[in-house]
Amino acid sequence: LLGMKDFARFDGWLMPDGNLWFSDFNPISGMEQNSFLFMQSSRIGMSHRDVLKYIVKSACRRNGIDFPQLDKQLDKQLDKQQEINVLFGGKTAERQVSVMSGTNVWLKLKRSDKYKPEPYLLDMNHNVWHLPYALTLNHTVEEMMETCLSAKKDEKRLHKLINRVVDKLGAEQGELSEPWFFPEKMSLKDFIKKSKYVFIGLHGGIGEDGTLQKMLEEAKIPFNGSGSKASKLGMDKYKTAEAVKRLEKDGVYSASKKLENLKIFQVFKPLDYKRYWKNLIGEIGSRTVIVKPVDDGCSAGIARLYTPKDLETYIKYTLRASLSIPEGKLTKQHVIIDMPHLKMKNIMFEQFIATDKVRVIKNKLKWQIRNNWIEITMGLLEKNGKMRALSPSITVAVGNILSLEEKFQGGTGVNITPPPAPFVKLSAVQKAMERMEKVAEAMGLSGYCRIDAFMHIKTGELIIIEANTTPGLTPSTVIYHQALSEKPQLYPTQFLEKIIESSI
Repeated sequence: LLGMKDFARFDGWLMPDGNLWFSDFNPISGMEQNSFLFMQSSRIGMSHRDVLKYIVKSACRRNGIDFPQLDKQLDKQLDKQQEINVLFGGKTAERQVSVMSGTNVWLKLKRSDKYKPEPYLLDMNHNVWHLPYALTLNHTVEEMMETCLSAKKDEKRLHKLINRVVDKLGAEQGELSEPWFFPEKMSLKDFIKKSKYVFIGLHGGIGEDGTLQKMLEEAKIPFNGSGSKASKLGMDKYKTAEAVKRLEKDGVYSASKKLENLKIFQVFKPLDYKRYWKNLIGEIGSRTVIVKPVDDGCSAGIARLYTPKDLETYIKYTLRASLSIPEGKLTKQHVIIDMPHLKMKNIMFEQFIATDKVRVIKNKLKWQIRNNWIEITMGLLEKNGKMRALSPSITVAVGNILSLEEKFQGGTGVNITPPPAPFVKLSAVQKAMERMEKVAEAMGLSGYCRIDAFMHIKTGELIIIEANTTPGLTPSTVIYHQALSEKPQLYPTQFLEKIIESSI
């Protein structure tokens, strides 16, 4: 009726009487990793690649163009050398980032000639599910758990419909490359026992604090990233700061910190918070303070406090074990702050480091010099047994603290890789990279990692914020940008292969 060709996406409502009320007709569907086009086509056995091939084939046929035979090498699926079990999910505040990371790693490795990836979900109860292609494209851990539990019931209900859709499409067997199977549930121990290699795509919790690493070490199963001791150290922000103190002579520092047990705040009244605040800013050495959990992932529970009232508000939410702090509860708080899912015992206060004001306005870089410090994030990749620094990225936050979305979700945050030459000396960047390699060595990091820091734009001196031993690997994370700035370039699939090779 509308004259559409090849593919489209219609939005609307299915009414109780079976009628459809449409609100929107999209001749071009969204094509993100988890777009509905891919989710729905996966239900009949189509991979992302199958869908795109089918669309192009349809367009060629309609226009009388011979469909080109793709390189046979791309279709080789049987020559994979090693099975890689990609684990993602969990129950931390960063579990949805973990889903984006893990599924992206799985999809990218599907194009590898060396490895055969299989997707596995760690659910909220620490069970592990082996997922079929179709159920790996859901957006959240909760959705994946729900579809795993209802898989048999859904298959019974939809089986006839799926066959009808395949018949209508006239899809050939080679155009449906992802066979359906029911998700398989197992314990974490059984998952480890059946694995030949585990790619840890978890963030925070057991995937980052050394627990899972220790289990894999004991089972002699290779895995990506640092070992259990270095992972445990990297997870503890206070101990990380203590570990880099020995590098002060090399131009590597840590911001002033204060560790505090939450118990002392349980009897506090407003006047107590005022007294504590006065002593805190004197001890820390800055008029505002960063507060964060000592041992959680890279973004959960981090806030900037301006007043004693901010401190009181933050502590109240923490003592209640709230899952988030709503927007606007703290001074200049523009986003919701996700809080750790495990009740905290200790928190850490940290000196606020003022930086140059860097903004991108109408596609132009605006740089206001204040004190020659900028916030950076830098990936490192192991090569010949030694951690090598990648080119750093400048991170630009909309608010006071980088949100999870800005760090990992496409179309939100701004990152500049490498730092622009007119503002940041190349010699400073090179010195910062050398210093970061010393940090990785001092902490015993291996495989790959990402370290966040403040960098002096003239001297390359560093103030270390934290080390991430299982950094985000979502489609938008800057570690891929940094790998692409290498000479020769490392494309994302190659980069992931290098991570695996270093651990094997």
